[in-house]
Amino acid sequence: MTRKRLFGELEWAILQQVQAKGEVTVKDIYEGLGRTVVYTTVMTVMTRLAEKGDLHRKKEGRSYLYWIPQASKTSSLGLVERLKQRLFGGRSFAMIRYLIDSGEDLTAQDLEDMKKLVQNKEECGN
Repeated sequence: MTRKRLFGELEWAILQQVQAKGEVTVKDIYEGLGRTVVYTTVMTVMTRLAEKGDLHRKKEGRSYLYWIPQASKTSSLGLVERLKQRLFGGRSFAMIRYLIDSGEDLTAQDLEDMKKLVQNKEECGN
């Protein structure tokens, strides 16, 4: 089975830094990455993340300030929800199936815990 691409490594690194720091500039992220990529690449990726709605931005002087949209500030659930909508058509089952199918790191205990979650969901009715 071929794995679907969710976010690239650089996109994840940028999103994690923005989540941790709050409002940031491209320069903040570029410096935080340890300059492992060129500045213009960071700027391009951040611009595209903003165009896709994964980041918000506003003009501040000669540069832009970027931040995680409000739905994602209190938790990562907003980002996960956007991924579910964009990649799996909003279908939770499709997303869960993908995660299970691609989860080489799943242990027997993880699988047992998942069975318990499903059982509890069935007992509660939702």
